[in-house]
Amino acid sequence: MKALIDFLWLTARCIAFIWALSTVLILILFAIGTEAEGYSWGERILIAVKYAGYVGGLFGSLLAIMLTLKTWRIERSNKKKIERRGEL
Repeated sequence: MKALIDFLWLTARCIAFIWALSTVLILILFAIGTEAEGYSWGERILIAVKYAGYVGGLFGSLLAIMLTLKTWRIERSNKKKIERRGEL
């Protein structure tokens, strides 16, 4: 159960990080470029938050899965090394 809670916590943190980063990038693109002409700043912020949520959900979940798998492999490798040292 602890592993599942740790994974969900990691997933939430990854999604929040990528969401915040994507929101800032989209708002910068809206400020610099001509993509958002005709929209008010409130609409631009809502659009940026919405699309950054999609990006954060997709890539944040993938990042959390990747980090969990890497951690699992490293822990398994370390456990095997400790067992070999104990046998010597």
